[in-house]
Amino acid sequence: MAWLGLVAVTLMMAGCQAPFLAQTETPAAEPPPPETPIRPEGELMTFPREITLTCPEPEPSETIPCPAIPKIKCPACPTHLDGKIMVGEVEQVKVTPPGIVYTARIDTGATGTSIHATDIVRFERDGERWVRFNIDNPDGDPITLEREVLHRVRVKQAELDGFERRLVVLLKLTMGSVSQNVEVSLADRSEMEYPLLVGRDLLRDNAVVDVGQQLIAK
Repeated sequence: MAWLGLVAVTLMMAGCQAPFLAQTETPAAEPPPPETPIRPEGELMTFPREITLTCPEPEPSETIPCPAIPKIKCPACPTHLDGKIMVGEVEQVKVTPPGIVYTARIDTGATGTSIHATDIVRFERDGERWVRFNIDNPDGDPITLEREVLHRVRVKQAELDGFERRLVVLLKLTMGSVSQNVEVSLADRSEMEYPLLVGRDLLRDNAVVDVGQQLIAK
């Protein structure tokens, strides 16, 4: 009888513990999600791979030709002003005699006109003073002229420390529409660019000089 009582007590204790264990047993918890790393402020996220951006080829456009620039006709320079011819710093001048056309230097600073002459020889004819001299001929040998001496003129030379005396003769000069007998001094102009220099004696009351132009006399 005592044995049976012990068994009964054991079963009763086992029944009491089963509900208690069932109530206190904690179910297995799910594993926590992996932690997301926190990036420092201002750090940019990088793409998993490099991305190359390409632009599409431009479509060919129609070529439009530029319009032609119209030609503007400049006004013609006047040939006369206040009844006087316009001349440039260099002009064509005809010397008579012998009727040769020279390219002449126009010089408003020179009082008189001078021409290059060589082999100057003075002589007397019918009691008057004459001179024989040669002038350049662009088409050939020098031309010899004989003219009466009007007077002598004293000319100061910039390159010389003193004055030069020259014989003066009368020649007819034609420049554009102006034709006039002018006193011309005979000089050695072999070092000069132009054999004939036209001074104020021909320009006065006849011409207006535009030193910015050449060969404009009409």
